[in-house]
Amino acid sequence: MIIFHLGFAWLVVVIFSLILGLFGFYIVAFILGCCRPFIQKEIPKVSLKNPWTKRLFLFLVGFNSFFYFQQCYEWISPKESAYPNAKCYYAAGNVVALYRAFLSPNNPITYWLVYPQRILYAMATPLIPQEDGELALWRYHWFVYPHARGFSMPHYLYESNTNPFLRKEGAVATFTWEFIKAVHNDNFSDKNIREHHALRDLPLAALYLDEMYNHEKVPSSIFVTPEAEEVIAHKPMVYSQDQLVVLNAKTHDPARAEKEKKMFRAMYDNLWLVNQKSYYIATTAYEALNALASKWETSPLMQKELKQHSSLEATRIAAMITMLQGGALASKFSSKELSCTHPYVLHYIALRQELKAMADNTASLLIDNLDKRYLERHISAEAMKYTFEKYCGYTLVGGYDTRFGSGPSRYENMTLDYGKVLLENQQTNNTTKEK
Repeated sequence: MIIFHLGFAWLVVVIFSLILGLFGFYIVAFILGCCRPFIQKEIPKVSLKNPWTKRLFLFLVGFNSFFYFQQCYEWISPKESAYPNAKCYYAAGNVVALYRAFLSPNNPITYWLVYPQRILYAMATPLIPQEDGELALWRYHWFVYPHARGFSMPHYLYESNTNPFLRKEGAVATFTWEFIKAVHNDNFSDKNIREHHALRDLPLAALYLDEMYNHEKVPSSIFVTPEAEEVIAHKPMVYSQDQLVVLNAKTHDPARAEKEKKMFRAMYDNLWLVNQKSYYIATTAYEALNALASKWETSPLMQKELKQHSSLEATRIAAMITMLQGGALASKFSSKELSCTHPYVLHYIALRQELKAMADNTASLLIDNLDKRYLERHISAEAMKYTFEKYCGYTLVGGYDTRFGSGPSRYENMTLDYGKVLLENQQTNNTTKEK
């Protein structure tokens, strides 16, 4: 059976090579046609019958076929591999991914390259169990990673008419989230692809998901999953101090006041639900990243990668920081569980210190950018720094961006609810110790 899949996937590669050659031929013909009036020398006519055209097609077919069979050997031959029939299509999809790597993913010229990958993915889907994390990895590797590597925002996240091959609203964000969950659950039968891609790509995926949130490109409704609904359903509704003031306001017109309260309560309840979904996502991603360190320790391949690329560990730390300050800490604040000695707080402070130390002790531009991006020019990082320094007495690394505000003073009112939770839990802990 594998011979059939091997041959069929190779046929897709050959057809793709011919289409690619035809595409290149017409581009060259168009360019030469535009230049012909401005060039004195006679330019030979471009024709499909020209010898150089045939050589171009033969070269593309030969090169892509060689790369395809090399990919087959890499992903099918190891003992740790699983689903060899499906891997034939994965190898063919990687041939297409090779060409997408050289062009911007938002370039209209590259849109059609998504189509053969979607066909190959559809062919491989029946060959891999749905509960296996490999399908989520394929989706991330083929459809998200071209954007994630440069932190470029796909402009077809919402605009369904931009790319006809990724019309589903929030598809890129959904694929990223599903990949994070797959690595968190660690349900990969193929240990080879798990080590080469899943363990390595998780930190970047988490940072990219946060980047999409910052650009407000992620509708929270796409993350509604059974496990998320179950977690959220058992959480008590909590209102902030400002919201309680509005809900408990008294006026001379009771009927109007009751109507306004219902309107504000519905609005606050919906906001609470949206926030809880975001908190669930951030907490899950943080736990996955935290567990990643032990998985890296047991992987010889990742140990080698970490020695060669120190930015991998820095990316993991930055991703944990942004998931903590972007939702995981807020989740504990929302449920009034957070105290100054909570493990999340202590780990957050230690992670900030570690990322700052890595940035100070390395010449890597990437690590330096992570330090500035997530510690010095991030409103959540500044708010958390102000909160834990004022209400817990800790000293956190990182400064305040004073270009557009008055420094730490602007967080005084913003963090009142956080401070109240920390002080109440601190008093409770002190009372318990005295008893």
